[in-house]
Amino acid sequence: MKVIEGGNYELTQYNSGFYLPSDKVVRHYDVGDFQSAVERAIIATNEKEELALYMQAIDLYRAPFLQTVEMPWVQERREHLRQLNAQALIGVGRIWKRRQNDQQALGFFTRALKEVPEREDIHREVMAIYLRLGMVEDARRQYRRLEQVLDETLNIGPSRESRDLYALIEAQS
Repeated sequence: MKVIEGGNYELTQYNSGFYLPSDKVVRHYDVGDFQSAVERAIIATNEKEELALYMQAIDLYRAPFLQTVEMPWVQERREHLRQLNAQALIGVGRIWKRRQNDQQALGFFTRALKEVPEREDIHREVMAIYLRLGMVEDARRQYRRLEQVLDETLNIGPSRESRDLYALIEAQS
């Protein structure tokens, strides 16, 4: 509907004892678009579509959901959306890894770790990329960061798979 200067437009309508937004008001919920893009990317049938949908989701995620509100339902929703954002970042990182573009993959994996630092598999991805790029000290630092995060958040040490990768890193020096 085109807005004409001086026109009279009702933003609400009264129905059955309630005021509701008017049917003529167009509402846009970017959180819904974000969630839909991630969900569609997960089931995409080709890599090009998957990448486009993940990138759309990443572009839509600007900040944590209602970050100044501390109600339980908001905190739960915020956490769910944070996990979806991490999934999108990891998905793009894996696409770049499949395409053998370590620099791009590294960027997305490190961004994902800011959202989900407890993801040991992503720490391993980062360490392996550092190792392939000859950045042995960075790989060591990443392993130490993994140890710290796992100890602080879960009170456990790295898995055998991570320890084996670290041994490979140490063998490079």
